[in-house]
Amino acid sequence: MQKRPYRALTLLFATVLAGLFLLQFGTFIDRATPALIDDHDILYPLGDKPTATLHEIWTDLKNTDEYQELAHTGSATRFRPAFYPLKSIQTYLWGSNIRLWYIANFLLYLGTTTLLFFLTLRTFGIPSALVFAALYLGHKSWADIFPRLGPVEIECILVGTFLIWMLWRWIESGKTSAFWLAIPTALLFGAMKEADSPLLIAVGGLLLVCGFLSGTRRMVSAGAVLIVTGAIVFAIMLRITATASTGLVAPWGPWQSYRDHRSSDALAWLALVPIPVLAAAMVARGLGRLKTSWGELAALILAALSVEILRLTLYYISFSMTYGGVNDAIGMRYGYPLALMQAMVAAFVFGRLAKDGDCLVAPLSRAAAIACFFAVLLVNHGLFSPYTFKTRDWWLQFNTDADNAVSEAARLLYEARKENKNPVLIATGPALEWEPKLSLILFLKRKMPDTVVYFDPNEQSSNATYYGKMSIKLGGTPLPPEMRASLAGRGCIVVHVDERESADPDCKALNITTITGRPAP
Repeated sequence: MQKRPYRALTLLFATVLAGLFLLQFGTFIDRATPALIDDHDILYPLGDKPTATLHEIWTDLKNTDEYQELAHTGSATRFRPAFYPLKSIQTYLWGSNIRLWYIANFLLYLGTTTLLFFLTLRTFGIPSALVFAALYLGHKSWADIFPRLGPVEIECILVGTFLIWMLWRWIESGKTSAFWLAIPTALLFGAMKEADSPLLIAVGGLLLVCGFLSGTRRMVSAGAVLIVTGAIVFAIMLRITATASTGLVAPWGPWQSYRDHRSSDALAWLALVPIPVLAAAMVARGLGRLKTSWGELAALILAALSVEILRLTLYYISFSMTYGGVNDAIGMRYGYPLALMQAMVAAFVFGRLAKDGDCLVAPLSRAAAIACFFAVLLVNHGLFSPYTFKTRDWWLQFNTDADNAVSEAARLLYEARKENKNPVLIATGPALEWEPKLSLILFLKRKMPDTVVYFDPNEQSSNATYYGKMSIKLGGTPLPPEMRASLAGRGCIVVHVDERESADPDCKALNITTITGRPAP
């Protein structure tokens, strides 16, 4: 394909995708408000201001819990050293403008997807590019990414896409600058999140073996880069992360989770379509009608099988984060690597066979790619998973309800003070450490910086001392026992986030219970 047509097609794809994002998420972005889940990390460095100075951002970054733990004890509870600086840069740029955060994120999704589409289109042609776009964007894991600002996967998408681009340029055209740039990029990617370094090692191993089988030396070297960088980061993680061993579990639980949840992935069967096409290619190769070598066919078969191996691996890696496999990891943000992998593998397999196939295999490969593209549209009733829209609507409602409750609390306090009353403001939840309750304290304090926001230090907790300090850090004040006894006479406003409404008879309760309807992954 000539340079100008594929650039025009890429521009057309970007325009269509931008239109789809605007159509499906325009209202969500327009009505964007902070979420009680995740977004306290964005707002905390800002205090009660809309923006923060570089000095304030730098101070907050230095005080990140993991950095402080590492400085004082030599180990940390989490391993995300490369993530926090990127998040701090965004906080400095976008401040408390949540709509701007979402616009920036969707531009990121648009740019990275378009780049991957462009690479696939240029190398393998239109059918492969289409099947890549459908399997990638149609996966249900996006439901836990698009409507949120907190997942680390957002930053991983940016760094990971740049890494793919560098390695692609090296393998395809031998650009040495791309090869050397890929090394620090791989190290950065591995340091973004605990699971990233094992994924680097696994994907590197796949590239190395596939490169060896197909006789592609630059693919072997690309695989070696990922293995070595992944191993370096993994060794550092084991050395400095106190909880690294919690990810090591018996295989039976993840295996059962895999069996229980695999059928809930509507696109799982489509990831297996390359296998029968490869079987037909092997028959054609045996009859001498296919130019592709046996080694390359073996590499393509290994790549196709690796998709299902990755699925099982993700259930294992995320087992402790999905409440022992109760939640479907693939339907959450943890399933994003599978969305990328199955889309890439399908594009590679169909693209290679379409290029080197005979009059039977090449048309079969193109037809299978187009069929998969339309199958995704049919199964999802469009490009995106229906689950994505379900979670979009839930997040919009949950965030709106929280914003309305905080605004109503401010209004009630204002009305009471006009009558020379001074009711107590209390933030409550099911447990002292529950993230939405902790965020609620911060949101109330930002809305009413001159008002004392109390919390109940006697709420149930697995570590009352630690989470009491966390509540104070976010702007809360422990409710004194003597004040608790006088609430009925003085008056109080309870803002309560939980699956059930507040049962406090002495206070005016503002309940945020939308969390009960959160779609299960």
